[in-house]
Amino acid sequence: MLNNHYTLCLVFLTVVIAGERYLAICHPATYRNATITWTVSKRVLVYVVPVVVISILLNIPKFFETEIHYDAVIPANQIDQYLPWLMNTNTTVFPLDLIQNISILAGPLESSVTYKIRMEISWLRTHHLYVKIYTLVTRLLFTGLFPMIALIYFNTKIFRGIRKQPRQPSRQPRGRSANPSFPQRCSTVSHASATSC
Repeated sequence: MLNNHYTLCLVFLTVVIAGERYLAICHPATYRNATITWTVSKRVLVYVVPVVVISILLNIPKFFETEIHYDAVIPANQIDQYLPWLMNTNTTVFPLDLIQNISILAGPLESSVTYKIRMEISWLRTHHLYVKIYTLVTRLLFTGLFPMIALIYFNTKIFRGIRKQPRQPSRQPRGRSANPSFPQRCSTVSHASATSC
């Protein structure tokens, strides 16, 4: 269940980061005002909290897909005490609600009885509408289609915004570089030493 939550958070955070880059490149004045007026922690909260909330809301049905059942494991030497109520079965593992009902009739369970926990698929997970609507359509839209469309939009706008910006001219003078290379420095030093002698 948590891996679905993490997956949605990662997908949405990727879209949010692309949206912030889009604002920085295509709307620099708006982005600059936001960075000046909001602290970094406030901006992080504005981006992360909605992502986590939406992810939790979309994953609420996942918590109802399984059911937890408790089984009582009766030791073999105590099974005779409960046999009239257990219908002469050969197993020593029984559903807890059955054992609790029997213990009312046959007396309290011994302390040597242990319990096992098992998980089963609930009726919700096998319902055809749940499988079609939530598992297929909702997951496809929110983890695939909507994020992909948003990323294509943001990255296309970013690419076009970068191409529209004028190129910055180089500040280095043409011809001789401002920072001479090692051979140029060596020849300058050797020329200066030859003329000083």
